[in-house]
Amino acid sequence: MNDLEFNNKKQCGLWLMLVGAVIVISDILGGSFLINPIIFLIGYYICFFSVNVNKKVREKLSQGPISKFQIKMIYVSLALLFVLMFGIAGPFIPGWNWRLIWLGIFLATAIHFIPWFFIHGRSMVILAITDIVICVIGSKLAFNKQA
Repeated sequence: MNDLEFNNKKQCGLWLMLVGAVIVISDILGGSFLINPIIFLIGYYICFFSVNVNKKVREKLSQGPISKFQIKMIYVSLALLFVLMFGIAGPFIPGWNWRLIWLGIFLATAIHFIPWFFIHGRSMVILAITDIVICVIGSKLAFNKQA
């Protein structure tokens, strides 16, 4: 693990900032969904392709290649994300409780940042813990509001 290099931190940072901006815009225009899913998905995929698929952007921001282990961790964390999303947010879909659906999605996203430690370093664990705390506080508030 000492030989891991975190060569794509700039790319990850840009990706997180752009997705954060998409979440803010989706929230402002969310209406009854709280976060507008159409705007979110369109913005998410535009940002994904602009940063992670665009070869020019990747080459400009990358400081070198990532290891095979790091590539495997990307796939593990993405699989974990989808399992967690369906496990945490899924139970709230039948009741269309958008507040808890989005909190579940954001909690799943926060947890999936933990294995990204191996890809982008310690900052991802700090981000994960911060996001998990925010989601837990938000879910307590949401459950108290329902009671």
